[in-house]
Amino acid sequence: MKLIPRVDYMDWLDSYPQPDLIKVLVGQRRIGKSTLLNMYAKKITEKNPNASVVELNFENPYDFRGESWQEIFDKIMEKTTSNSDNYVFLDEVQILPEFERLINGLRVQDGINIYVTGSNSKLLSSELATLLTGRQVSLEVQPFDFSEYLQTQNSSNIDKYESFRNFMYFGSIPAYLDIKNSSSDIAALKMASNILETIIEKDIFERYEVYTKADFYKIFDFVLDNIGSPLSSRNISGALATNKINIDPKTVTRYLDILESAFLIKKVNRFDVKGKEILKTFGKYYVNDPIFRQVRLGKTPLDDSGHLLENAVYQHLKRHYKDVKIGKVGDNEVDFVARTNEDYIEYFQVALTTENKETLLRELKPLKNIRDNNLKYLLTLDRDNNPVYDGIRKLNVVDWMLSRH
Repeated sequence: MKLIPRVDYMDWLDSYPQPDLIKVLVGQRRIGKSTLLNMYAKKITEKNPNASVVELNFENPYDFRGESWQEIFDKIMEKTTSNSDNYVFLDEVQILPEFERLINGLRVQDGINIYVTGSNSKLLSSELATLLTGRQVSLEVQPFDFSEYLQTQNSSNIDKYESFRNFMYFGSIPAYLDIKNSSSDIAALKMASNILETIIEKDIFERYEVYTKADFYKIFDFVLDNIGSPLSSRNISGALATNKINIDPKTVTRYLDILESAFLIKKVNRFDVKGKEILKTFGKYYVNDPIFRQVRLGKTPLDDSGHLLENAVYQHLKRHYKDVKIGKVGDNEVDFVARTNEDYIEYFQVALTTENKETLLRELKPLKNIRDNNLKYLLTLDRDNNPVYDGIRKLNVVDWMLSRH
């Protein structure tokens, strides 16, 4: 696959030149973290040919053969120089036992810039945060957004609206798209299945105590089948019990947390727009990439298109906005309340189409009940002339994504 620039991630890395800050990229396996590190290392050497760059991928047996953290430390230090232009890239560092001691050992040396990736959010955030309080910055790497997805397509003569449907249904994991664009849909689906299996086996079953794997998969499948629906551990437990599957709510909570730690799903909390407070009950879950829904549930692309569209909008907001929540306005719900990087609030309602007048009125109602002057949007797949209803802007979701990336 041709390299996609992923400009916002590269800009983020550029924004932290301080050697005393550990730069951490986290995210699901096969999402492109290693490629990002390689691209950034190349950028550094092109800018400064005299820089000392050390790259270690702990999944690569040529780089890591089971050495201790002290041995890795010595190997790195042998390749550094006495000047301040030393760059160390540690890919999938959580594989190394006591990796945090390696990072801290490198950090206290003068003039070493450290870049780290990992596929487990809690492992990195908890252990590193404890050791490196105030000395690290982190960012989650996500699947390609739609503008990046279009760049992966082999033809320059493509219909962006038709491409969006494939993006919405099948997602945008780089490794999956590489196979899909060069081989076949069957081979690509097999690749996605292998990726998911590796995530669950390596990042979950090898690192967490899962009492019953069958129960774990039942909870995962239930969430995948109900993306964008209000859920709680108790109502998931109750719904499974109706099919004689008895899983305690506490176990449900634990398994949901584990799925989040491996970046497979994301919980979004509800926010009371009028009361300006986060609500503890009935958040929603979204899947990091919809291809996993296809892998686990075997649904056709047309199944549940409304929630798949909502999932795509959430992923875009999560990538390009500072914060995203579900909105509650009285008895109504606004799909998303998003805070921009400039700290402005924007409201979003999402629907496949509002060509039917009743549907239009229903989707506009929650937004009309918000009595502030923040921007309000209705996002659909309709291709009309972007009408405005009482200050609420209706936009085609494809055009909106391409203009807001």
